[in-house]
Amino acid sequence: MSEAKQKWTDAALVLEALHRFHGFDFRGYNRDFVLERLQMYTDEVECERAIDLIPRLGRDADFARRICESLTVRHTRMFRDPSSYRAIRDQVFPWLSTFPVFRIWHAGCASGEEVLSLAILLKEAGLYERATVFATDISQTTLKRAELAVHAAKDEHELIAAYSEAGGKLSLSEYFTRRGEHLVFSRDLLRRVTFAEHNLAQDEVFSEVHLVICRNVFIYFTEQLQRRAERIFAESLCKGGYLWLGEAEAVTSEHAGVRFRTTDLHPMRVFRRVQTPPLESPPRHAPSPSVTRQPSVSTTKP
Repeated sequence: MSEAKQKWTDAALVLEALHRFHGFDFRGYNRDFVLERLQMYTDEVECERAIDLIPRLGRDADFARRICESLTVRHTRMFRDPSSYRAIRDQVFPWLSTFPVFRIWHAGCASGEEVLSLAILLKEAGLYERATVFATDISQTTLKRAELAVHAAKDEHELIAAYSEAGGKLSLSEYFTRRGEHLVFSRDLLRRVTFAEHNLAQDEVFSEVHLVICRNVFIYFTEQLQRRAERIFAESLCKGGYLWLGEAEAVTSEHAGVRFRTTDLHPMRVFRRVQTPPLESPPRHAPSPSVTRQPSVSTTKP
């Protein structure tokens, strides 16, 4: 067996063990991404091969969770791809403003910078008080980081430039306090945000929403897992609701034109749920995040 094939066989066994022993399902993640992350973790714990992780993984839940943390995307940036934010602000916000209240689901929110970015633009558009935002991720550790709303001060100039390009109306410094090497953002920006664990590989729909944001997550999925996520998003969105993907992502051909149609907003990045979806079984709603994973859910207080 070639070395490359052996490494993938070992990695696949680790993924299977994570799922069988602890219920964590990464089997639909991109092969190259899995191999890279598992190699980094095996080096960190000084194991010769990934398969050597399995005995401890089977008896130590904390160890298994740390492996899962190594397989998640933990970082993002505020106002990433600013022109997309401007397009959402200029063309999706007016549609959201037609509702007395609306819901947004940010799936795969990672460390939360993009949740803060959206909150800032909603405030400046006068829409924040109408919004309920669900920010979800597979990683408890990453969600706890997101709730802190603390970011590196070394990125300040880059963040200010991106905010301005995204159409920000004020000075970004209005929203944070500089403390040493950190920018501490106002807790008020997270007052309408509920953080919760949610795994797109395993969990189901939990609420009807008007906008789904899932940026730069599909690039780590196999096509099969991406199709599953698209189905969940379609069942979550109200008719005419929007799906906002990452700069290099698109809906699979199976769902393009059937569940989603393209828009002229940043073509091939922002999609809209079709008004009359195909006949299918009723959405399989799971309990709301506050019920599904109670220990890991927190609503940020003012």
